Amino acid sequence: MIPHTIYPRGHIVYALQNDLFAIPFNPDKLEPSGVPIGMVEGVFRSGAAPQYVVSDSGTLAYIQSGPAWNIQRTLVWVDRNGNEESLGAESNYYHNVKISPDGTQVALVILKVLEFGAFDPNIWRWDIVRKTRTPVTSDPTSDMTPIWSPDGKRIVYGNHHGTDSSIYRKAADGSGETELLCSGGGMRLLPWSWSKDGKILVMEKKQPTETSIESPLCQ
Repeated sequence: MIPHTIYPRGHIVYALQNDLFAIPFNPDKLEPSGVPIGMVEGVFRSGAAPQYVVSDSGTLAYIQSGPAWNIQRTLVWVDRNGNEESLGAESNYYHNVKISPDGTQVALVILKVLEFGAFDPNIWRWDIVRKTRTPVTSDPTSDMTPIWSPDGKRIVYGNHHGTDSSIYRKAADGSGETELLCSGGGMRLLPWSWSKDGKILVMEKKQPTETSIESPLCQ
């Protein structure tokens, strides 16, 4: 089960395999308040990450399943009529693209190609106005699923190292120290959505045989 976002009308939207569901959620008690409802079938996954997003007004955007994850892509704006406008970035192995709250920047994962077909994922920031690319992380471990803070000043992301993983927070411009929020303790952790008040972080916590939703922001 992959949680993604706290829907403004009181639901959590999540992916199960390649299908999307919504479940009523009580933010005061931090627990479900109803039964899941099926939404969409056949959503594409970039690695482990289902590719979809829900707007504040409740509009769902998603990529249909089909394309391979290890291909180069370009970054474009797409309007409601399907018209595309390039962001001016060269093609690369882009994944987990997230637009900043003010709409001027994009946080994303770029896979660096290594020997024997392996990839080294790191977090980058693309400035839409200046058309420049800046690294946020550059460590040899796997950094995935960047999430913008509500004020757009910081980025939270998941980091995998061996069989363990952690969630970190760092300034969006890549400066300063990296802050550890929580460790997986042998489990996989990935952030998926940050509430607008900055108090709740929805994440995936996965053991070898199960996945669960955790809500409180790690301290």
